Amino acid sequence: MKMPQPDDERALARILERQKKLFWDFESSLPWSRGVDLSRPFVPLDQGNLVFPEASRQQRLILSQYLGLVIAQTFAEMETALVQAKELVWRKSLDLYPVNPEFEALGEEFFREEEKHARMFRRFLRAFAEETGIAPEGLHEVLPAVSGTLLHKTLKLNSGIGGHALWWVLTLVEEVSILIFKQMRPFKKGLDPLYYEIHRRHFEEEVRHSPYSYWMIEHLYRRDKSLSGLVFRKTDLVLAQGLEIAWTLSSLSRIKNAFWLRDKHPFYATLLSCVPLLRKLGPVEAIRRLFVTAPFVSLLLNPQNHGDYQGLIAKLRALQIPTPAPQPQALSADL
Repeated sequence: MKMPQPDDERALARILERQKKLFWDFESSLPWSRGVDLSRPFVPLDQGNLVFPEASRQQRLILSQYLGLVIAQTFAEMETALVQAKELVWRKSLDLYPVNPEFEALGEEFFREEEKHARMFRRFLRAFAEETGIAPEGLHEVLPAVSGTLLHKTLKLNSGIGGHALWWVLTLVEEVSILIFKQMRPFKKGLDPLYYEIHRRHFEEEVRHSPYSYWMIEHLYRRDKSLSGLVFRKTDLVLAQGLEIAWTLSSLSRIKNAFWLRDKHPFYATLLSCVPLLRKLGPVEAIRRLFVTAPFVSLLLNPQNHGDYQGLIAKLRALQIPTPAPQPQALSADL
């Protein structure tokens, strides 16, 4: 891995000191007064516009903004779910398999930062909802949800019986968040300044604390020598992948709920007009693109995009669902 191991107490103490020193407050550190610029894209797109071929200039803008909202909601939902499961997936695990105080202190800082990130993304979503004249609850109808879903219920059940699938999900999301900003960075001048700055701040802390979830997985699998632990070592990742795939595909289908918001703001009417474009591809081709070419979405669906993640899989000899080789496409923020 790219960071010291969790038994290196001095190194962990230095990392914790640096994280606390560089901690930022999202209320005062971000230009919220600028508001959301609806004339600018939120993220760059490929020429195929994800899975919406032949999109017009205006549709391309709306698809970029919608994808940006999906990303923000995904981080907000996933990080909230992790914080809510803190006692079950972290405190209980460390009680069973004790570690040094420095590792625990880093974990407390990790959860503090994740909770802050969730609030930060939720604030942006509220700002967007207000800008388009709807309540935040209305915006959530067209965006992914975690609470109460099969993903959430199954991960909670898995954690309750001693599995660690949630840590695999979280670790992949952490990797995705880092790559998303790296793909946005070359297009800074063309993107909405507030949205870009949120991801820049998010990236800074994710890079600093990203090894923690890797450490947790290794620590749990190394210490748990039970028969059930050996079974979970082989099956947790497959479960996590299957849930992520099903959740992502079902979440993207929520775009159709824009029907109920089409009269509230042109954003929702234009978003709804993109649905027929999706049908031009057919379900098989659409799913293929989501796995191999679609920017940002393929990062979550296809673990082959992430070298460190694949390294951990190989190290632990975990089973994974085979996925096609990624085919990254050139991105552009031009409309």
